Amino acid sequence: MAKAIPPDILYKFFPSKREDFFDMPALRFTPIRELNDPFESNLSLGNKSCNPQFLEQLQVTFTNMMDKFTDAGVLSLTTNHDNLLMWSHYANNHTGFVIGFDSHHTFFKDVDAVNYSSIRLCVNDIKDSKKLNQSLLYRNIFSKSVDWSYEKEWRIFKVWIHKITPIKNNIIGLIECPLEIIKGIYLGARSSSSLCNKAQEFCSTYPNIELFRAKLHSTNYALEFEKLTH
Repeated sequence: MAKAIPPDILYKFFPSKREDFFDMPALRFTPIRELNDPFESNLSLGNKSCNPQFLEQLQVTFTNMMDKFTDAGVLSLTTNHDNLLMWSHYANNHTGFVIGFDSHHTFFKDVDAVNYSSIRLCVNDIKDSKKLNQSLLYRNIFSKSVDWSYEKEWRIFKVWIHKITPIKNNIIGLIECPLEIIKGIYLGARSSSSLCNKAQEFCSTYPNIELFRAKLHSTNYALEFEKLTH
């Protein structure tokens, strides 16, 4: 199945505690079992009328396959930088920030859109547990409930731990990103003066990066973004 073509800019939400991004730009690829949706690390066994022994064998096979990918992680991105729920959930109640990235850079060559559905991906059509392969795991990681569709998520699935040494405080999966992929920085409406100062200092060093600060819309439940000088 061909990958979707991403929009020019993809965004990443950060909590305020990640203001160290401006000292050392890095993105975290979250281990599969640490993702916030439990469905993402579990595969539907489908029709329970199947042979229970076969279903149990499928589950063991899937679990073993998941164990082989303990050194892999997911980078979550979005096309939507002004969603109020995401600012609350992923940017510490609007105290954090969002980074806009150039999605056409080779750093994002493996990015793909998440598929939203009300029906789980299952293994009903598999007759041999040995055919439960990495491709199905990949499809499961890129499939989510329609309840999450407001996030308009794009993802990269990457094997990293044995190839890339953690670069800060032994946080596994924190991967340094090239500065040229950063297109814009969006500070939360409740961002601290410390965060604002760090972002402005960072942008003064790299003047091609645009800096914005969110403010509450005067009449609508929405955010507006004011461009800041640096």
